[in-house]
Amino acid sequence: MITVTQDPSILVNGRRSKWFPVHQPISFTLQRRDATVRQRYKVGNEIRFKLNQMSLSAKAGQTVTYVRNSVTVDLVITSVTGIYLKVAFNPIVNSGVMGFINFTDALIGHYIETKVSYIDASLIKRTIGTVKTKTDSFGNSKVSVQELLKTRCDNSNQFLYNAINKKQLNEGSGFILDTREAFNNIVRPYVAGNSFYFANGSKQLQDPNGYNMGEFVPKLNFSENKFLSVFKRPTYFVGYPFSLSFIYSDLLSNYQIQRNEQTKDINGSVIANTSDNLFSAERNNVNRLMIKQSYLSNVKTLDIWLERTGFATTDNRTGNGYTGGFTFRPLRTRDITTELEITRFHQASFGSAQTTSTTPFTRNTEIGSMIKNGELTEIVRTKLNVSQS
Repeated sequence: MITVTQDPSILVNGRRSKWFPVHQPISFTLQRRDATVRQRYKVGNEIRFKLNQMSLSAKAGQTVTYVRNSVTVDLVITSVTGIYLKVAFNPIVNSGVMGFINFTDALIGHYIETKVSYIDASLIKRTIGTVKTKTDSFGNSKVSVQELLKTRCDNSNQFLYNAINKKQLNEGSGFILDTREAFNNIVRPYVAGNSFYFANGSKQLQDPNGYNMGEFVPKLNFSENKFLSVFKRPTYFVGYPFSLSFIYSDLLSNYQIQRNEQTKDINGSVIANTSDNLFSAERNNVNRLMIKQSYLSNVKTLDIWLERTGFATTDNRTGNGYTGGFTFRPLRTRDITTELEITRFHQASFGSAQTTSTTPFTRNTEIGSMIKNGELTEIVRTKLNVSQS
């Protein structure tokens, strides 16, 4: 049996974040346990183990490895009867909590194969590739999957700016680890694993959350998460493409999410408040978010945030690592928030025609899914210095 004993997920404010930056290690620890020891007792100069199962290839004279916490001991089988196994007496083995046994000699050429899959736009599980690993004396094996996941990422801007929000699979999506064992020229079927998520980004080396996107993952009890941007106060240039990226968290299932905007004038006075529903089918991925645009000429800044709405519900999804029964509270808190500065370009007059001056000009473009200052930059931003007649 293969189990995942360690993964990169962490608890942030009581909720588990399973989102990881793909440009840093995403490592899992797998453990092989061939048989669990149910009973252990001394019989003369031998120790008798009662196991939960016995390898059909096990026989006297073979070596097995007994593992208990930080202790690992190689033992030689003296006899095998049903699910009972005898070895020569060893005081280390005859004390402490029960452990497990790996049939080192009986299972020849043992290895673990880990299949890494992603979820495509149609919610279909697609295989990226596999990793084969051997286990150490404790039955442990390290598997790093970031290189496979990187093949699903690129820095192109695939957002069409035709929807309030849209998932961007090249910027972040879900992935699943399935495992199976092979030995004695036998390859067992895959066992389905849990769902995790990746984002096309990187984190600072001394970040409190380590290699985890925890502060960017909206949670039910954590207000004011971050957009995926290094800009604390981005600038929106009127008439140019603009979007904000955010993680539409797996923790927000069964909730309607709204985009809320509050426009302000140059003095900070509120002009208007608006709210629009997001498309919930885009969740469990990194999303691009459009702003409402078409603002009045006196709008100077814009507060924008995402907010949960609706009544408490229960998420009964199952499969891919989900189990039902999570009850969510109908809280109304700002999950992600930022402030935008509005910049407008006025038109220059050329004779009787009114047109926007385009020459000479200097343009500095930041676009797509770039890594900057150790964080994920997914904002579309264009700066223009315009010389006008």
